[in-house]
Amino acid sequence: KPSIMDNSATRGPADRTRINISQDYEVKYWTSKFGITVEQLQEAVSEAGSSSTEKIRQALVSLGYIKQTIT
Repeated sequence: KPSIMDNSATRGPADRTRINISQDYEVKYWTSKFGITVEQLQEAVSEAGSSSTEKIRQALVSLGYIKQTIT
């Protein structure tokens, strides 16, 4: 039985604290959510050195692809 992580019919990632750039549906979800390109996401993942959503978001800010949000 496939896990939720392998189910491409699932909208968005199962673990929203991590970005799996090996899964097309996750890449599509996160590029849409951040309003960036696949290449920008890949660069941010490389810059972050982690799959952590927060670290990747910070890398996107430092690369100038998205604006800092105040929460």
